[in-house]
Amino acid sequence: MDFRVQILNALLDKYEASRHYQGEALINRKVKLPFKAKNMPLYWDTDHPHYKVAIHQAVQELSREGIITVNWLPFEKGNLLDNVVLNLDKLEEAYLLAQRTPKRDTVARFQKQLKELKEKVSFPWIREFLDKAHEESVKSKSIPAFLPQEEEERELLFRALWGLDELKGEPILERVFSKKYLGNSKVCQKKIRKYLALIAGNFAFYDQELAEDDILAELGIEKTTEELLIKGNIVFSYQGQVLDYGTFPFGGIIDTGFARHMEIININAGTVLTLENKTNFHYLACRGLPGDILLIYTGGFPGPRKRELLKRLYSFALKTQLNLTFYHWGDIDIGGFRIFKVLEVVIPNLRPLFMDINTVREFEEYCEETNKAYNRQLEKLLFDEGYQRFHPVIRYLLEKKIRLEQEALLISDDLFNDLQKYLAV
Repeated sequence: MDFRVQILNALLDKYEASRHYQGEALINRKVKLPFKAKNMPLYWDTDHPHYKVAIHQAVQELSREGIITVNWLPFEKGNLLDNVVLNLDKLEEAYLLAQRTPKRDTVARFQKQLKELKEKVSFPWIREFLDKAHEESVKSKSIPAFLPQEEEERELLFRALWGLDELKGEPILERVFSKKYLGNSKVCQKKIRKYLALIAGNFAFYDQELAEDDILAELGIEKTTEELLIKGNIVFSYQGQVLDYGTFPFGGIIDTGFARHMEIININAGTVLTLENKTNFHYLACRGLPGDILLIYTGGFPGPRKRELLKRLYSFALKTQLNLTFYHWGDIDIGGFRIFKVLEVVIPNLRPLFMDINTVREFEEYCEETNKAYNRQLEKLLFDEGYQRFHPVIRYLLEKKIRLEQEALLISDDLFNDLQKYLAV
């Protein structure tokens, strides 16, 4: 064990975290390493006295080279160390002996990489992030805390950002993306995805609170292909084939990877009902709703491919002057409200189904309790006009400290009849 390197690294860590490194030291405070049992346990290991001898030899060698000053405890000179102090005039020698790259050099290289990447990318949010990272780095003379501190991981992150810019939102499976741009199919998942989600969440989707998987899906990086479940009279054309989903008694699947190549050629319905949860979809599909209702299961937060298909469905209705009424039925909680808001961007005249105070009151015994952290997040929606239609029920949820999942409504024997009455079928 080279105690010289260990001691120097400890001192250099302190230096790089000090005001001396920042150039802001107002007093001549020393960069000092105390020899306490907490930070130098081997020095005080009485069962292995040879460590103490080796450490004394190491500090004496460093002292002779002028890199440190050695201070002994009172009346214990040559026996017990009090501390060592780094000679700031010998920093270059200290870094060389420790075989360590100076932090200033690492930061300078980082800032150069930021500028080089900015010249290659065109996405505004990536360029904005790079500017912010550069600004923070210049200000702190450090690698920003929100980025990987290991150089290898930073380089992977930069390659991932470049890859996103090159793809321009074109969907790609996560493992394929990782293999293509990072050299290994699992690197993105293990090391980079959390940073991509954090950066995109703050610079691309700063007005939405999305889960990590949802953020990556918005960027076009998908864990797996997405699927929509559809039950009702809708007909598509795909590569010359006619696909009539009205022939499936319990509904059919659309792989959204192929959906962009499927043309809607007919919809024979008066109502479109999107659902957040699969259980509710299957319940309604198996009960045999009238053919005038088109059911679509979105599967939680609808990613870009799902929204694209729903947008095309809405556009088809407008283009053909089809009198379609659109509803969405989701959980009465933060997630349900956010999903509705996202869908409302795609379908402007979307209406909520069973997402009001009366529903909560009727099924209150089946509601789940919420905690303080959750309620603080829910309360934020009261200050967002985008959720104004839900403000009454949000206030009630906050008052009662509860939330309601849509599956709870399946308990009701009258749900099926109430649904049909509500939709005016």
